[in-house]
Amino acid sequence: MTTINKLPLLPTLIDGDLFVVWSIENGDSRRVPYSTIKADTRAGLMTLTEPGTFANKTFNLNNNTLIGTLSQFNAACIDADFVSVAALAASTGSSTVGFLQAGAGAVTRTAQNKMRDTVSVKDFGAVGDGVTNDAAAIQAAVNSLPATGGGLYFPTGTYLIGSAIAINKPGVYFGDGWATNIRTSSATANSFTVSGSEQVQIENMRFTSAVTKTAGWYVDVAASANRFRLSDFAMDGAIGGIRTAAVATCTIERGQILNCVASTAVAIRIDAGFDVSIRDILSDQAVNIFAGVYILNVGDVTIEDCNLIHCGQALYVNPGVGQVVASLWANNTFFDTSTRAAYFFAQGGSIVRSLFDQCWFSGSANEGVRLETSGGGVIQGTDFNGCHIYLNANNGISIIDAGVTNTRVHDCSIAQNTLSGVAVAANVSDVSVQDCRIGNTGGLGNNGAYGVAIVGGTGNNIQILNNDLRGNTTANLLNGATGASVIVANNLGANESWTSYTPSVAAVSGTITTLGTVSGRYQKIGKQLFIEMAIAITTNGTASVAVTATLPSGLTSASDQVLVGRENSVTGNQLQGVVLSTSNSVSITRYDNAYPAGNGYRLLLTGVIEIQ
Repeated sequence: MTTINKLPLLPTLIDGDLFVVWSIENGDSRRVPYSTIKADTRAGLMTLTEPGTFANKTFNLNNNTLIGTLSQFNAACIDADFVSVAALAASTGSSTVGFLQAGAGAVTRTAQNKMRDTVSVKDFGAVGDGVTNDAAAIQAAVNSLPATGGGLYFPTGTYLIGSAIAINKPGVYFGDGWATNIRTSSATANSFTVSGSEQVQIENMRFTSAVTKTAGWYVDVAASANRFRLSDFAMDGAIGGIRTAAVATCTIERGQILNCVASTAVAIRIDAGFDVSIRDILSDQAVNIFAGVYILNVGDVTIEDCNLIHCGQALYVNPGVGQVVASLWANNTFFDTSTRAAYFFAQGGSIVRSLFDQCWFSGSANEGVRLETSGGGVIQGTDFNGCHIYLNANNGISIIDAGVTNTRVHDCSIAQNTLSGVAVAANVSDVSVQDCRIGNTGGLGNNGAYGVAIVGGTGNNIQILNNDLRGNTTANLLNGATGASVIVANNLGANESWTSYTPSVAAVSGTITTLGTVSGRYQKIGKQLFIEMAIAITTNGTASVAVTATLPSGLTSASDQVLVGRENSVTGNQLQGVVLSTSNSVSITRYDNAYPAGNGYRLLLTGVIEIQ
């Protein structure tokens, strides 16, 4: 397009060449090759250089009228291809310009139609200079979208907002990545409030604050804003990053939440809903905030490929009365360098069916993982598979009370925790620790107390099997559970050693004058007592009927049972040792119930009995 003194001359394609077409006052038309039109250096003039009728004729431009020596060219008679700058600058100007996309099958559209494919917040007056309050302009842009939804573009810029933007239309709200900055100037207001609409997607933008936040969320998703997605985002300086309430199908992915501002801050909070996915999120804070991910009431939530660092609780699952967190699955996620890596606290509510696979729970100022209930709360069915639990300043895993059941720790590596690797409180039941390495491993040192510590009490249905418990400081295994079904077996560093003791020996009738060497040893695996004893009688004296020997202190038989043995110094007679129900002693006789001993005899007994 050539402009002569601010009058644009729009060329028309005719027979493959560009022309400017004018209609003359008498009805004739004249087409002039576009290449022959040039601007005159004198103001208000134009010259035609085409050879022929108008050769080197100069025309005055006056009030939109072309005045020449041969004819008067009036603006009212000019062809539609001749458009003024003022007309193009008008609101309808883009409707006069055509657009044709490259490629076969493309159809002609006006520039106006083409540009309306995407709505920009700048179309409604947003400036994006970080100084102007753009809240009203952005809200007008949102409101302009049809009820069925659309796209709203936030071009590169810093959009200062003094109040919350209500996102109430379905569609995609997108920017230019971190170059698009939604910057609140309110210490308490939300930045975006999503409500009243399903299928909202926010992506490729950054959220910051010009003031220190004391309340509010950068993105607050209200109840029933289902099928919500937030992706490819960054947040800096939040008191609250993202909150969702009673949302069905919510995805939060590929984001960074950094430098939250206070110990009460929360990066991601799930108040209610189901089918929630949190993946590829970095939450790294300058101070220990309240929680990285805080979950109160949800079903079917997954946490994948995340890194949650420097939080009060990197993961805090905390249902109250009437609330349930069900089917929480985490995979390949680091819960790191926080007060606790993961804290499960059912305060009257329920946490059921949780699964953690190949996760890292380490560097905590307290426990790596703590499972606790109060007020009738329940934690049931928590699995840890293939996890690393290191360098915590308390226990690696603490199971606090009997409200926690069906906890399984399998194939995990647990090392250099200040106290025990796995600590199970009194009266806790339904615990399985299997196939783990609990001790110095992975370049890390021993656990400071026990590998596995099960405090005394009536805990039942406990299995400690096939673990490598070598190399813990106080002892590799403490098993004080007295429930009816406690199985501890095949643990390196724990079960290969027996405990020695000295049985107390006497006769049922009379007195044994002189005893020789008396020794015993035992191994307790759950409710099974493996026991051996050797009793040397130097001078039998008046002893008769039977010889009695005590079991290890505190252990009593669960029923009437029998040990077997032999006298191996004089007669070689077979022996039997009867242990009556609830008794702590063995009554030893010959196989035919005769008295088993005499001068110089040595009685050997061995066997396995069930204890209470």
